[in-house]
Amino acid sequence: PFSETREKWAQKKNLHRFLKYSMEHAPQSIFFCTKVLLFSAFYDILCANTRYRGIKMRILGIDYGDARTGLSVSDPSGFLAGSPHVIHEWNYDKLVDKLLSFITENKIEEIVLGWPKNMDGSVGERAKKCEALAKTLEERTGLHVVLWDERRTTVAAHDILHQTGKKAKKHRQTVDAVAASLILQGYLDFKRRNS
Repeated sequence: PFSETREKWAQKKNLHRFLKYSMEHAPQSIFFCTKVLLFSAFYDILCANTRYRGIKMRILGIDYGDARTGLSVSDPSGFLAGSPHVIHEWNYDKLVDKLLSFITENKIEEIVLGWPKNMDGSVGERAKKCEALAKTLEERTGLHVVLWDERRTTVAAHDILHQTGKKAKKHRQTVDAVAASLILQGYLDFKRRNS
């Protein structure tokens, strides 16, 4: 097995590089997709004899918003959050339909949804909306939806965008996708620690 140092390097360095690249280029670009696939293949080979090889599913991370909903999909090994995407939709029913299409097209097997509880741990109106979405997705897809505490995730997403040189005015275009990536990566790390 790899040392703890190698594991931390892979988690932190590569995640930062992919987030930085995804914010500077269109996520749908051929070059970006090629890099994601190459990294996934490289990591699968590296981990062929490690405890991570049993994780083989694509997990979807969601940062739900009234106007914009950020998405992020894990690589098949369940190691890295990537493929950032944003759905621009105000209408709840249309948003659900778009999420269902995305889930089907990307062969998603598990969903983790950001759960924006208040800083004191109480459940406010925003968190209740996320709970309702989680219930809807579970009923429509039959998949398990994990509610993941996302307090301060948006702040962290803005910090990452600032570090990559993005101007504050342009944060709105991509911050939801970054937040979804952070939500998903936090969940993936949790799953590995407890597997």
